[in-house]
Amino acid sequence: MNAYATHVPVLEAVLEVVKPSSVVEFGSGTYSTEIFAKQCARLVTVEQQEKVWFDTVCKRYAGIETVEPLWLPGMAAVEWFASNDEIFDVVFVDGETISRRPLVLEGMKKSGIVIAHDTEHGVYNLSNLPVLAGWGEYVYRAHSPWTTVWSASSEVLAAVVGKLEE
Repeated sequence: MNAYATHVPVLEAVLEVVKPSSVVEFGSGTYSTEIFAKQCARLVTVEQQEKVWFDTVCKRYAGIETVEPLWLPGMAAVEWFASNDEIFDVVFVDGETISRRPLVLEGMKKSGIVIAHDTEHGVYNLSNLPVLAGWGEYVYRAHSPWTTVWSASSEVLAAVVGKLEE
């Protein structure tokens, strides 16, 4: 499997179980953005790295009213997210290295489900998160890089895991 697509089974399982209307993703992607754009009423896709890639994403989704692209390089995305009072159904983190940990932690305050890609890599500092009380965690290791799902609902997490293990 393409290393840039190992999160796709997790995203599909979460979308099937949760049926979110609003998603915020950090790190616009060929796979994730397309999946969310097709299935969600609102996608805020935040590109944190290359302006050239952001321009490509904007062109690809131009005219699709449900997709809201933002370019917030590096930690600017964390600042925006922390100051934004909006609640999202799903938060997906696959962006700039230094911002991943704070985005996952902030996501736990703004959503009932947070997903992160590349979670086995120590550089992202996601292995020892102080998970909120009542939250569960599942690491999808069927393909590398791994994808981790955190959920405030044990029922939702169990349903997602069930879909992934079918």
